[in-house]
Amino acid sequence: MPCLWGFVLGESDAEAASTFVDQFGIGDFRFGDIEIGAHNYDNGGGVGIAYSKEHIIIIIDWSYYQNEESSKLELLTVGLRAMEKLGTDLITQSPIMSQVFGDVTFNQEFQDYLLPSILDTYGQPFQVLVMARPDDPQRPDIQGYPFSLSLVYPEQGIFVEYVSRRETVGNHFIGCPEKSHIYLATWDPHDNLYWENIVNRVGVETRMSNSIPLDESTSMTLNEFYEIFKNPDNTTCIETPIDLWPPQ
Repeated sequence: MPCLWGFVLGESDAEAASTFVDQFGIGDFRFGDIEIGAHNYDNGGGVGIAYSKEHIIIIIDWSYYQNEESSKLELLTVGLRAMEKLGTDLITQSPIMSQVFGDVTFNQEFQDYLLPSILDTYGQPFQVLVMARPDDPQRPDIQGYPFSLSLVYPEQGIFVEYVSRRETVGNHFIGCPEKSHIYLATWDPHDNLYWENIVNRVGVETRMSNSIPLDESTSMTLNEFYEIFKNPDNTTCIETPIDLWPPQ
């Protein structure tokens, strides 16, 4: 990165990305056991791929975004998720799906994007953001809330977000990066793009308004975090005090 799926920010243009997407046709189709759906929108497009891997369904969403004032590629994003089929809706006959976190097969499939690999490859991030979604007292029907850990590398043009299921232990919210879905965004570091705007634009759960820097939301410094989580054998989770996350 910031090269992603063969596209290089600062070199590849939006026309090349559009041609890549158009080869699949717009809509959904099946190629063997692989389902592919291509889509276009005002300033970009993308391809979604779903395939079975052992007992889970892996979903990859790749998108590109064009600069509004030129034909230049401005952003590339990839989302990596694991799902499982629980059954079939009797009325619509569509599958009933549930998210899977921490699956061994998923982590093996995307080992290069796991937190230890990113830290080992790109070094200590410029910023790490934590987001723990508090309970919504108006929504007792919600069974689970997200926990997000985001890494920002402005000089390399990289943003990585790990979204896990938030857990509660005592007076802390807990999030485990090894049990996460992974979302990445890359941009040309030579562009004058503010990383805060990137976070607000492409973050799945993280926004600058709902997140807190790591050293303010946990007991770790940025360097301590780096030294702990670059170890591939580490199973430590992130802990943050519940009182930092009052219901909105």
